Amino acid sequence: MSGYLAGRQIWNLQTVRLARQARTVVYDRRGVGDSERPDSGYGLADNMADLLAVIDAVAPGESVDLVGHSMGGFISQGFVLAHPERVRSLCLLSTAPYRTTSADFGVGIFVNEEGGPLRWDVAGLRRAIALLMPEPGFEWVRLNLAERMPDAMDPEQSVKTFQAFDGVDLRPRLAQVRPPTLVIHGEADAVVPPQVGKDLAAMIPGARFTGLEGIGHLCMLTAPERLVELLNAHWASLDSAPEQVAAT
Repeated sequence: MSGYLAGRQIWNLQTVRLARQARTVVYDRRGVGDSERPDSGYGLADNMADLLAVIDAVAPGESVDLVGHSMGGFISQGFVLAHPERVRSLCLLSTAPYRTTSADFGVGIFVNEEGGPLRWDVAGLRRAIALLMPEPGFEWVRLNLAERMPDAMDPEQSVKTFQAFDGVDLRPRLAQVRPPTLVIHGEADAVVPPQVGKDLAAMIPGARFTGLEGIGHLCMLTAPERLVELLNAHWASLDSAPEQVAAT
């Protein structure tokens, strides 16, 4: 499951590889990309219900290997707590069990002039992308993100999503997570501090933590091969190969 500012295409470098070995499913969260953009319903419970609907559609009655990044990882944590029977294994990327990003990052990328509708702020968007991808040598990727993000997300729905997660904290319940869990976090993540990922792994029984040296928040773009290797090793450690992958 993708993060706050991303649609399903952000997983392209993984899906092209993983689809060769298992059914791989990605989708746009509500308010993002090709999904509907309702006026309300952007909270954790709403996104969990959407995820359940997707899993019911592609793997009715089965459990899946669930991969969630950033806000998508937040939603994945809530989902596995509510529906443990539907998750065979869990992988959490650069995420937290509570909202760690500031309003300056989440809402500061939009402007509202003279009471008009929210619109993207070019300078704010560039600042956000610089935080998301601090690694050198990816300028073309940053430019591509700057071009795609305004089309992928509506400012009004984006702010509603960000605000809907304010005050939600899953830490008191993480000891109840049962599926085998791998936490992956970029050691240069400026959006969700690496220590948050380490603490997250420590709170989930039996979870393993892997840090990615020199990698920021978007490891699927800046360390795609390494991410696939880690996912495959995680699944190989289970009793059988993955039958379904919900890398939403």
